[in-house]
Amino acid sequence: ITRAELTVPIYTGGQLGHRIQQADHMASAEELRLAHAREKVVFDTITAYTNLAKAREQVNLMTTSRATTAEHVDIAEAYANQGLILDAEVLKAKVFLAQMDELLAQADNGARLAEAALNFEMGTDQKIPRQTAALPLPPTIPGDLDDWVDAALDRRDDLRAARIELEAGRLEEKTTKPWYLPEVAATGKYELYDDNIFGSNGHSGSVMAFARLRLFQGGSESASREAARHETAAGEADVRRFEEGVRLEVQQAWHNLHTSKARLSTATDSLAAAREALRVREQRFKQGLDKMIDLLDAETALREAELRELVARYDVSLSTYRLFFVSGGSPIQLTEESS
Repeated sequence: ITRAELTVPIYTGGQLGHRIQQADHMASAEELRLAHAREKVVFDTITAYTNLAKAREQVNLMTTSRATTAEHVDIAEAYANQGLILDAEVLKAKVFLAQMDELLAQADNGARLAEAALNFEMGTDQKIPRQTAALPLPPTIPGDLDDWVDAALDRRDDLRAARIELEAGRLEEKTTKPWYLPEVAATGKYELYDDNIFGSNGHSGSVMAFARLRLFQGGSESASREAARHETAAGEADVRRFEEGVRLEVQQAWHNLHTSKARLSTATDSLAAAREALRVREQRFKQGLDKMIDLLDAETALREAELRELVARYDVSLSTYRLFFVSGGSPIQLTEESS
């Protein structure tokens, strides 16, 4: 007997339709997760680029500071040769210059690692050299914290995906067909008969419809529905937890941004004061009113002020990008607005 048989479901008590809806929901959820993953790649790349620009600016800052220290060492040696200061003052300046060389080497190493990190985020060879341009300050972020939280809860793709998956989970209870609903299907059958395989000395065909009703399944249906209810309740709790996590992320990014702005304002004022203090110390040192240690202390204060301003300035950019990302916005749009 060679037989070909085809069965087509006509009514399944809602099971087939609900499974199709579940599949549609899961497909939509994965599309949203893919979109969120793409935005995450963009955000990570922008972060790596910003860190590279910061590291290279730190190298330039250390190079300038080192050159200033070298000039002071030359002045100190000239004064020592004239008998105006002690050789011990020159030695202090040379020790400070050696410390600057070490800091410059550390900054240069940090820049190389930041460049490798950018290539890593871009998925390219980590040895490829990258050119960077000066980053403009990001645009001012309008609105208050509640506005950004509401925006995040409404447009975060990963959160929307979790909600859609929850809807798919809610359909699971409906897919468990009650025992009193039958299953109806149509089947067609065609057979060939012979004493050889695939022979056709005789043949027959039939088309029929049939219904099946399961009167007793040992409580498996009710148990499946109860399990689906618990799974749905657990999914609802997970989504609520997810929403709270999104709120926390937005709050952290919001407060970090405003803290960075406050630090930048303070660091800018401190930088101006440190530059003026170094200028005064240089004049007093040349006049013989200050010692080398006073000048070196002023250099140290200026370098620390420059570093604080540098870190705060880039923290404003990074915090802005992060707030935009965790609230569901596109970092690409933010970079376009900045330029």
